[in-house]
Amino acid sequence: MPFAKIDALHTVYEDNGSGLPIVFVPSITGSREWFIYQTRGLSDKYRVICPEIPCARKTSGITIDSLAEDLGKFLSAIRLNCAVIVGHGFGGLIAQRFAALNPSRTEALVLISTFIKPPIDDAELLLRAMSPGEIQPASFFTGILERLFGTKKPDETFQPDESIDWLVAHGCRLSKRALSARIKAAMEFNSSGWVGLIQAPTLVIVGGRDNEEFLAAAEELYKKLPDAALEVIEDADHYCFFSRHDLVNSMIDYFLEEKVAKP
Repeated sequence: MPFAKIDALHTVYEDNGSGLPIVFVPSITGSREWFIYQTRGLSDKYRVICPEIPCARKTSGITIDSLAEDLGKFLSAIRLNCAVIVGHGFGGLIAQRFAALNPSRTEALVLISTFIKPPIDDAELLLRAMSPGEIQPASFFTGILERLFGTKKPDETFQPDESIDWLVAHGCRLSKRALSARIKAAMEFNSSGWVGLIQAPTLVIVGGRDNEEFLAAAEELYKKLPDAALEVIEDADHYCFFSRHDLVNSMIDYFLEEKVAKP
């Protein structure tokens, strides 16, 4: 499993295919493995890269700005000048900030099930809305070991109707401190003052069966972005990239065909 060194930390990532690079940033308890369908479905045409979100030892200092900076360091570590950035949930916050701070490094942006500011004003409820199943925080050392050496290998035989259980089993184990730091960063996030400055063409995707708050958040995000398209997948939930991966992959492919010049 390849890893990139970001400051003193090693970030594990998946890297498959060739062509236009697409970097998938997972949500608050997500792992690189959550994008297994994107790896399988898009890597015959694109270079699909799925990193873990770095987890600093000083978790009290975690902000969306610091994580966006880490994403830039990750791209530099794997020698990518620019890429398409795809963020789901919490990863969509990082993707927005990265695109705003690094316009020349952002070919295009895909934002899935995310928001401009927290659509739910209670931290615990927001965490539950953004995380599948029950959350069981890992110890600090368990979290570090899993981030260094990878989480459970994806089961090649899993079925889509088992998606939630599979996502829970292959999520990123975090200590209580790291989890609290991430949800605090999400609760403090508000891109309304600068999201309109994002230059990259953007595709906003949301599941029609997601919480009403997230549906409204997707609409708000779409309206504030200067060059955006909105896709609502009526029969999908918060994890539409997984449960309706076929449709989401097709949307991403069509969007990139239309918006991004061929390398």
